[in-house]
Amino acid sequence: MCRLNLALSETKQAGRLWGNQIYKELKEIGAVRSKVDPCLYEWCHPAHGRVFILMYFDNLIVAREELGGGCGRQALSVGEG
Repeated sequence: MCRLNLALSETKQAGRLWGNQIYKELKEIGAVRSKVDPCLYEWCHPAHGRVFILMYFDNLIVAREELGGGCGRQALSVGEG
């Protein structure tokens, strides 16, 4: 879980700081930033296959490529610390 320092969240630099922090965290786990859209990351998870992570301000949308038939939707719960 990444958390932006609350004191920085109200500054003009908050978006850039959050983007830099999330970039470092995603790069550390092996996610690759898209060359076309810098808000989109692709990660090859060992158990779940291709995972796409889309960053929008301080929100993340996480989706995976479904490999089999049937409904593969799962709820993703992200808590705020």
